[in-house]
Amino acid sequence: MNKFRDLSVERELKVEELSLKQLIEEVSKLYTGLSVEVSGDKRIYADRNMLKDMFLNLFNNSIEWGAKKVRINIDEDVMEYVDDGKGIEKGKEELIFIPYHSENPQGMGLGLAVVKNIAQVHGWSVKAVYDPKGFHLVVEFKPT
Repeated sequence: MNKFRDLSVERELKVEELSLKQLIEEVSKLYTGLSVEVSGDKRIYADRNMLKDMFLNLFNNSIEWGAKKVRINIDEDVMEYVDDGKGIEKGKEELIFIPYHSENPQGMGLGLAVVKNIAQVHGWSVKAVYDPKGFHLVVEFKPT
């Protein structure tokens, strides 16, 4: 996966109808050390490969910050992604999406920038929410 390419707006959307839950479950099978629980579902028109990249980045980020469990709740308007890892420091909810900014000394600071870019290309909004129990991300399928 070329993360630099993923930040580029040149990437063309190849939209198809898909089940968001099925796609997440498909990607989560690549991770043996991470328990992923998905509740709810939504049929969406989206680029399958871009969304796979989005969830690969989210799962990698969770593992990087010590998470063992991810819970994803999907409803008509919102998807919530919550893990039991380190989480975000209060006040840094926006910083984590800036390309090349990383709170992890080994991190490149591209994963969550890619996540936000892919969501925005699909017309969705993304925000991180401070949660002392772990990383909490909210994707709104209708832009705010």
